[in-house]
Amino acid sequence: MNKQRFFLLTILSIVLKLFVSTLGHNFDMESWNIVSDIVLDGKNIYSNTTRYNYGYTWGLIIGCIKYITRLLNLNSIQEFHMAIVLFLSIIDSLIAIWLKNKFSERVAIFFLLNPISILLTGYHSQFENLAILLAIASAIPLFTKEIKYKHIIVSAILLGLSLGTKHVFFLFPIWFLLSNKYNFKQRLLYTTICYSVFLIFFIPFFFDPDTLQGIKDNILKYNALQGNALEAHFVYQSLPNKLHDYLQLISNNWLFRLVFFILLIGSSFLFQNKSYHFQLLSYLLCLLICTSMITAEYFILTIVAFPKNWTV
Repeated sequence: MNKQRFFLLTILSIVLKLFVSTLGHNFDMESWNIVSDIVLDGKNIYSNTTRYNYGYTWGLIIGCIKYITRLLNLNSIQEFHMAIVLFLSIIDSLIAIWLKNKFSERVAIFFLLNPISILLTGYHSQFENLAILLAIASAIPLFTKEIKYKHIIVSAILLGLSLGTKHVFFLFPIWFLLSNKYNFKQRLLYTTICYSVFLIFFIPFFFDPDTLQGIKDNILKYNALQGNALEAHFVYQSLPNKLHDYLQLISNNWLFRLVFFILLIGSSFLFQNKSYHFQLLSYLLCLLICTSMITAEYFILTIVAFPKNWTV
């Protein structure tokens, strides 16, 4: 009976998100529409648009989705939006299955049916959930009593794939390196593989000057300051008003990013002796607290990371 109830509620969450997608779309969906067309035209997304700031994985995925919608003669941006929401809703469902198995059915249902999840997937349609799912998958090889190097390697590859999809967990390999749960060689190997896999996503583009410039301008120089983030709010409130204009001028010169890196890496010491999956969830919460920018889709981080039945 519980399995049937969970299945029906999962279907309900998908239907609700698809319904919300019919109410409109935002700037990101227009970007996905542009990027998917570039992919299907066989062009380079990094040198042909300024509206893409991630690894190539998501571009390929939405290119495939656009190809399928065209085959079905679904050519409007609204129909494309619904197809993306369906894909992201399936990702949400897979995360919910993990939450159900690891914590409880109640936690999983809350993740699926709370209004924030429905709005973020159904309307905003960002893909943090895909990066989170890959990170969750990276924990599976480490659910064993005797950790061998093969487990570390598989876990690191999966986390690297997460980084190459969206850099939500970009500093998590540093957390792992600083933890006390595994020997130093295992931790160093894990960190090296994670960042190596991430770099592999960009190697094919290193030989084109226009592409390198696009990666530099739209990824490395992406402005990471939003005044409604806790970090930025704290900094502004802590300093005299006459310094605020100066802070605004130097914000693009990595000041707030530097503070963010220090805070997020420093917070890892609070969880050095915790399990891998506990560190993953804790990282998401610390990321939200320490980030130098915050937009609506960031709140998916807290929903995934807030099971009340955390275990070590």
